[in-house]
Amino acid sequence: MARPLRAHIPDALYHVMSRGNARQQIFIDTSDYKCRMMQQLNSSYSQRFNHRHRQVGHVLQGRFKAPIIDGDDYLRRVVRYIVLNPVRAGLATHPGDWLWSSYRATAGLETPAPFLALDAVWSAFDQDAALAPSVFAAFVAAGTAPGDCLTDPIVSGSPALRARVAAALEPHRDARDIVCAERFACRPPLAQVIGNMADPAALDREMWMAFERYGYSAGEIGKFVGRPAATVWKRIRRVAERCAAEWTAPAKIEI
Repeated sequence: MARPLRAHIPDALYHVMSRGNARQQIFIDTSDYKCRMMQQLNSSYSQRFNHRHRQVGHVLQGRFKAPIIDGDDYLRRVVRYIVLNPVRAGLATHPGDWLWSSYRATAGLETPAPFLALDAVWSAFDQDAALAPSVFAAFVAAGTAPGDCLTDPIVSGSPALRARVAAALEPHRDARDIVCAERFACRPPLAQVIGNMADPAALDREMWMAFERYGYSAGEIGKFVGRPAATVWKRIRRVAERCAAEWTAPAKIEI
């Protein structure tokens, strides 16, 4: 069975990451650190790693993660979190001592590698490119703060960003070939989906919509409408069976 697709939002900013399987070390020597990776590259790197180090089995813990983040404030915090990772892990006493991150180039301590684009990062710290490296270094020196490590696996940012992502995902809510967590990201609250409590037929359709299109559980819906989860499930199934028989689905609501 093919892997579910990932949702991609045009011009969005992603924080992309991978983790070693069972938190194992995935970079053993200098050659490993020089081999960068992502998506198909993850697979290639895993094969290379196992071949070089005479290992078998999984190297990485599942697929790479790529939450969407806001620019400026969120970007600044994510960048700080990334460059301080080696310090937190006890691999270096200062981020500038770690050769395998972009800290030294971003702080203006060395010439950026050809593949490293720093303009967007620098502009998040200061519009003056000459001042941005020192502002970045000072921000990192201030240490981590609550919120630097993002907890939302899909979207972390302002209400405006979440609204933009919700609008982009809306046409794909029914696409079962997209990862469920992304399909249902930034979904509208139940109060916005279910509004016809007095009309049983309309309520059934809206409960079906909440379950099928926005990923709410029967328990969540039942708590909202004041009915047992089992009753909600029966009513949802009834709508689904009717739709299947008629080859039509309830009209999509406008969000």
